[in-house]
Amino acid sequence: PAEKGGLASTERFWALAEVIKHTATAEECAAATDAAIAAAVAECGAELRSFVCAAVRAEASERATVEELLAHPFLTSAAALAVELQSVFGRSANETVNSDTAPRVS
Repeated sequence: PAEKGGLASTERFWALAEVIKHTATAEECAAATDAAIAAAVAECGAELRSFVCAAVRAEASERATVEELLAHPFLTSAAALAVELQSVFGRSANETVNSDTAPRVS
């Protein structure tokens, strides 16, 4: 069904897609997408920014693989911290959180 303005939302979407297709190259669209992602994580820490940008590149061939992401410093440093916390506190961080925040039954 057509909306008040004439075209249904699906038709407007495809009309916009057609305009974009003819006004921007794939490289320009990918660059704009990558810039938008970088802007979205600009306030995050450097390792998180690097991880997100590697994981969600617009161009699939430029995206990090699962193996690369698992070896990324953002994840490896978090895993190392979890191991260190476990050695300090004698139990995993999840066990600590769950036991400290679980409601007590009397």
